[in-house]
Amino acid sequence: MEFRDWFPLSRSVDPDRPASLVVSLLIYGAVLLVLRVVSVLLGWIPLFGPILHVIATVAAVYCTIGLLLSLLIFFRAV
Repeated sequence: MEFRDWFPLSRSVDPDRPASLVVSLLIYGAVLLVLRVVSVLLGWIPLFGPILHVIATVAAVYCTIGLLLSLLIFFRAV
């Protein structure tokens, strides 16, 4: 299994089309924003808050790696 297989959205980035990079960055950014907002809004619930925080942190790491991979693919570094 290749590293790109874990990030299918990054695989759709075409180095010859800047719009594909913008779409990928917007989707990853929107997911990060939504997760952070939900984590802040529901983080005060005693048992649900810490679990949600862990899930949001793992997803944030995934999205950050996906963002970086999209940029690397666009600039043909990988």
